[in-house]
Amino acid sequence: MTYQLYHDKFAELRERILRLADDYGAEAVRQTTNLLLTRSSTSADYLALVSPLLLSETIRELDDAAQELIKAGRAREEAHAQKRELIARRIRLGAEIERKEADAILKIRGEGKDAHVMVDGEKVYVTNDKARDAYKYRASAAEREELAQLEANLSALEVRIGQATDIWIAHKEASETIRAKAKLKAAMLMYLASRPAER
Repeated sequence: MTYQLYHDKFAELRERILRLADDYGAEAVRQTTNLLLTRSSTSADYLALVSPLLLSETIRELDDAAQELIKAGRAREEAHAQKRELIARRIRLGAEIERKEADAILKIRGEGKDAHVMVDGEKVYVTNDKARDAYKYRASAAEREELAQLEANLSALEVRIGQATDIWIAHKEASETIRAKAKLKAAMLMYLASRPAER
């Protein structure tokens, strides 16, 4: 029965084509058939690339890429903000160290071999540059320790900023690729919309 239906449809189609060939000529029917089949195939290929499912997927990819780019940009900006805070703290610590060391130098009494200072109730002689520097550094030891820790934090932050920048650049390049794909699909849709409707 299936074969009979197929055979009947084939016979009907053959009759229609023969009538068209009689009316318009065999060559005209052949050219028109080839044109219609070619256009239909091309449009079908384009439509497969811009199907509603693929378009919604591209929109989702664009949204995801934008979110990732924003997230990476925020991480990068936060790292830079932390760096600014640490640099400001380093400048304040440097000034505090200089002030404490200047105060320590002002506490030295006497001159030359008699130069001394009272440390924890004991008289300590600071008769040369090495002794004066040791006394100065003792006065600012806590601040110098904090400064060393701050410098280590700044170094670690530089690495983090580099990583955040690399991630941001990678997300930016990925989003540009997705945007190019979206533009291509938009151009295909415009092309298909500009073509006359196929029957």
